[in-house]
Amino acid sequence: MSETFLQAPYRFVPLSPFVLRPDWGPQVSHDHPFSDGVCGELDIELTALTELCVGGQQTPYSEHTPGRVHFYRTPDNQLAIPGSSIKGMLRNMLNIACFGHFNQVQDQRLSVRDIAKAENFYSKAMNRSTVYTGWLKFVDRQWQIIPCDYVRILQADLIQHLNIPKQAWMADNNNTAIARYKLLGGLKPMNFDIEDGLAVNLGKGEKPGVLVVTGQPGSAFDDPNPQKRRAAKKREFVFYNSKPENLLTVGDKALQGFIQIHAETNEWKYWLGELNQLEQGIPVFFHKEGQQVKSIGLARMYKLAYEHSLHDAIDHTSKDHLNTKQPDLAGLLFGWLDEQDKTGSSNLRGRVQTGLLVGKGEMKSDFQQPTVLSGPKPAFYPAYIQQDTTTYKTLMDKDVELAGWKRYPVHAEIELPVLSAKVEKNKKVQVQLEAVGPGSSFTGKIRFHNLRMIELGALLWALDFNNQACAHSLGMGKPYGFGQVRLKLTNSITRPNSSTLQELPDDMRLATARRAFLHYMNHCWQQVLGESDANWEQSPQVTALLAMANPKGYQEEKLSYYAEPKVFVAAKRDNLRFAVNQSITAAKYLKTLPDTVAEDTSKSLQDYAAEAKVELEKLQQQAQLAQQKAEREARRATLSYEQQQLEQLRESMGKDDANFTKSELDNLAKKLNELQGIAIHWTGTDLVELSVLAQKAFALAQRLGKEKDKLGKAAKKLCQQVMNSGNET
Repeated sequence: MSETFLQAPYRFVPLSPFVLRPDWGPQVSHDHPFSDGVCGELDIELTALTELCVGGQQTPYSEHTPGRVHFYRTPDNQLAIPGSSIKGMLRNMLNIACFGHFNQVQDQRLSVRDIAKAENFYSKAMNRSTVYTGWLKFVDRQWQIIPCDYVRILQADLIQHLNIPKQAWMADNNNTAIARYKLLGGLKPMNFDIEDGLAVNLGKGEKPGVLVVTGQPGSAFDDPNPQKRRAAKKREFVFYNSKPENLLTVGDKALQGFIQIHAETNEWKYWLGELNQLEQGIPVFFHKEGQQVKSIGLARMYKLAYEHSLHDAIDHTSKDHLNTKQPDLAGLLFGWLDEQDKTGSSNLRGRVQTGLLVGKGEMKSDFQQPTVLSGPKPAFYPAYIQQDTTTYKTLMDKDVELAGWKRYPVHAEIELPVLSAKVEKNKKVQVQLEAVGPGSSFTGKIRFHNLRMIELGALLWALDFNNQACAHSLGMGKPYGFGQVRLKLTNSITRPNSSTLQELPDDMRLATARRAFLHYMNHCWQQVLGESDANWEQSPQVTALLAMANPKGYQEEKLSYYAEPKVFVAAKRDNLRFAVNQSITAAKYLKTLPDTVAEDTSKSLQDYAAEAKVELEKLQQQAQLAQQKAEREARRATLSYEQQQLEQLRESMGKDDANFTKSELDNLAKKLNELQGIAIHWTGTDLVELSVLAQKAFALAQRLGKEKDKLGKAAKKLCQQVMNSGNET
């Protein structure tokens, strides 16, 4: 591969090595108001930045058409977004940003068959220890293996001996183990001799055995292409010499790994259906240590169950992630289920309810071109496992950790892949998404009850990233850039319990809540780092989250899937991993957090309100300046080219002498030099105005003592040029 880094449309926010659980969790109630509690509702508007598909009804594929996902609609056929979709999006945001539990992961023990490198962990495990064979049986309520010997047999020899036509043996519909057993009529007894490590003299030899086949991945053993023929599987197996005296009991771990890998496979279902009729048992391959079975498979190079499950890997980061006894901040807002409390008494009902968002105005939707939506592949360890060493870590390693929260960095625009000719013919895997276009808006309400100011601030931060120019990802097709949206607060009604808050206008209450939340998160982050001035928004979790929500955050990286499966193999062979985003710096954690974290009582609501007032004034000033700039640009668009140049020059000099920075003076000098070339043919009032401005610029240079610097020289030269042009006219 020519690439240096892994390519994928997703990235990962690193897990925190601790979980933040607010200490007021046990006091949360719908019936007992907090002293700083607030009830109310927020009017929100969601605007699509790219095509958006929030899935509703689905139409299945047919022989000639792909499946279709229709946009969600209300019973009266209005395009809408369910409140649950917004709730899930916001909850995920807060879980990541507020160091919440990473517990929405099914505890799987994944498997691997990885032959990308001869010296990788899989090849070492399979080839450096002996592969044994035997017969798997269920006896006395437990699985047992009767070991036996095995020898290889050439496919060409066995089909000749059994009079099976080569075309039938190699047909596409007969390349699985089940299909071939049906050709053979089940497990086939066979006498043979052994010569040069192969079964020979079939049907006439002295050794009794049973023919065992394992399917045909890839090309036929006699493929006309020499390269394919060389790589093709050419041999099967004969099991013989059973050793019941060496009976092995299959332990729970080996059995669990085997069942998890094979439970849904057709081959295992076939053997289970035949089990009562099998005298010897099910033919299996296995590895062992001493008399303990370590792993089992249905082929010689079988899928190997990893040593550690996904939950094991999460525990390696922090055992608190899977401990649900105490809710995190997102759980306090949106609801909490304590899976360890069988009585349900610890469960919390959410205090934030997101209503339906309905399309604003007339909305148009269109079905996009057919595409393929891939499911997650957590077994792809270069991406899904935290890789911080020169060699890959996998779920075989004792200190393995997951890469983190999976997110799709936002795209500037959608980019659907071109389907290959093979996929183009297969309508079964294709889907068309019904999407609304960029600029489409939806409006709705979020209602909340008895939220503390910190909690309300958290909700507001999740809505708009604390007024930053970032975007959420919502709906289907996120790998291709669909679903980039922004949320805007358009109105609010709040009913606070505190008299301090009751005296404030509504916008000040919200701003105070934002300050309370930011202070709490900074307080928690400072405890972890042991630094009194640490900024929570500079934590690895928040910087990664914001980078992925910024349309400019990942512009230099390829945010698309590999086109072919073989490229994944090449990526592993070449030891590729994701590029390190320079905005995300690893934190040096001094210590973890206590079981629960209280707020910092050194500040009061009055303090937060005072800070909020300053912040609001700053935001209002910024908004005013932005509006003035927009008005200037709108007015400038109506001016002639000459007048636009004069307007820019006026703006460059439109401030008090003492407020000019060096770079501003340098830019003014540069503009004056540019005008010497631009205005060489100007006449009339434009020339007169330029003369006045050039003289003002020279006077400015004199006042600042820069008459002989580049500013003074540029102004003087322009004055002289304008004077000469005036004399000529």
